[in-house]
Amino acid sequence: QKAPKSESDSKSAKLNTLAKDERLKILLGLFTLSFSVYMLFAFVSYLFTWQADQSQLDLPFLTFFKDSAITVENWSGKLGAMLSYQFMHDWFGLASFSFVFIFSLVGIRLLNFRLLPLRKSLKYSLVITIWLPLALGYVFHKSAFLPGGAHGFFISNWLNSLIGKIGTAILLFLALFAILAYTFDGFVARVKKFIK
Repeated sequence: QKAPKSESDSKSAKLNTLAKDERLKILLGLFTLSFSVYMLFAFVSYLFTWQADQSQLDLPFLTFFKDSAITVENWSGKLGAMLSYQFMHDWFGLASFSFVFIFSLVGIRLLNFRLLPLRKSLKYSLVITIWLPLALGYVFHKSAFLPGGAHGFFISNWLNSLIGKIGTAILLFLALFAILAYTFDGFVARVKKFIK
């Protein structure tokens, strides 16, 4: 009966030591920060190269990565092209840049620097990541390039069919008002003052 306890204690002690290891934190911080920079270049490049790389991304997954003869225009290479296509086209569109911000913030925090409150920043970033694609999908629903990604395009279309374009616009406005009201303490007071 004592043996399992001692084993679990030693395991938890090792995990605690590993979690407190300053070298590991710095390494993880540098990796996260580097990954955010890589994502930034991939996403920015996607805005200019998405049409040129589209045909290559339609190839089978293994063929695309294995064949060195297949090249892409994205500044971050094949992985960057695939990553940016997934985030920018299939998921959140321009709101995907919030993930660059999140990874940067986490990386900086792991390096023992504090720029912004981590929890609040994560919460607001996720809210914007959900709202912005819907708004962009609603405004640019006829564009060949999907600034709100597939997520924004399909959800805004579904809302348009459910409550109409006017209803969707009202819903987006109310959601934006709620976001601003809960993000900035003096927002509601300023709106009241402006109305008066």
